[in-house]
Amino acid sequence: MAMCGSISEYESGSAGPRNLFLAVSKDLPLRGFRGSSNLHLMGQMQRQMAGWLRDGEMEHRETVFAGLESAPQALTELIAGRTTGKTLVRLS
Repeated sequence: MAMCGSISEYESGSAGPRNLFLAVSKDLPLRGFRGSSNLHLMGQMQRQMAGWLRDGEMEHRETVFAGLESAPQALTELIAGRTTGKTLVRLS
C-alpha cells in the first residue's frame, strides 16, 4: 500500500484505516517507506524521471499562484488539498 497526499490531513487530522483486521485476515503486507530513506537512489531516479518527462512518457502537474501576496492562499489551498501536483508561487 502506498500513500501520498497526506499533507491534506494536516489541518483536519488523519482519519486512518477503518478496519485493519481485513489486512490481517487477507495476509496483506503493509510496509511504510519514506523518500528520505532512499537518498542513495536520488541520482538514478532523477535520470530516469528526466528521460520519461523528456520523452513524454510522464507529465507533471502543478498549481501556480501569482505574486508573493498570494503565498498565504497558496499554503492554505495546499494544506486543504485543493491543489494539484506541485504548488508554486511565482514571484515575477
